[in-house]
Amino acid sequence: IESAPIVQSPPPPPPPPTAEDNMPKMTVAQQLADPFHPTWLRAKPQVVKPGRALAVTFITARDVQHRLDDVVGVENWQDEYTILQYAGAGKDLVVQVKCKLSICINGKWVAKEDVGSEGDVGDDGDKLKGAFSDALKRAAVKFGIGRYLYFLPPMWCDYDNEKREFTSWPELPVWAYPKGTEPVKSPAIGAAGGIANAEAQPKDEIPKPKDGKELRARLIEYEKKNGKIFKTGQLL
Repeated sequence: IESAPIVQSPPPPPPPPTAEDNMPKMTVAQQLADPFHPTWLRAKPQVVKPGRALAVTFITARDVQHRLDDVVGVENWQDEYTILQYAGAGKDLVVQVKCKLSICINGKWVAKEDVGSEGDVGDDGDKLKGAFSDALKRAAVKFGIGRYLYFLPPMWCDYDNEKREFTSWPELPVWAYPKGTEPVKSPAIGAAGGIANAEAQPKDEIPKPKDGKELRARLIEYEKKNGKIFKTGQLL
């Protein structure tokens, strides 16, 4: 008795390319320098007038760390610090911190250094911690992280002098948005696409996902970028 030949089904067709697949791949340098989404930015008043303030935007040291983890992976960057002390103009002891930030790019380690100054808020411990954070952010700027913030135009915003917080935010230039992100017209503080007040929102906080679908998408993306550490589905 001859057995019937085994009929194999053809393999399923590949999924159609998405808009993301059709976008040209960004180099490591371009990914590091890509603008942060406005919801990641903090703002502090530089000049305050009745009902108005000149806003200065900034990122935190945590934002720098997240960018490094996302682009090169947690195992491909490292930071070293040196505390510097010297006598200032008034013979007061000045303390600064030097950060050496090293990133492995295409199999080669590249290091850049810069110096951060003590903050002016809190006790001596907080001020010194501020110097470490400042040094990391300044060293990261030399790799392009957050450098675009220095080129933003002056932005005067509505300001609540009693609460010491911004109540409105102007439009950001189109080039100040991440690649593939649609600019948001006149975003409200705290809304999607808006910029958080430095005093109104806990520092170093990552924007929370809107729902379970967005959380799942973030976890999948993080697994892909850190495939050497996590197995597919490990975080789900």
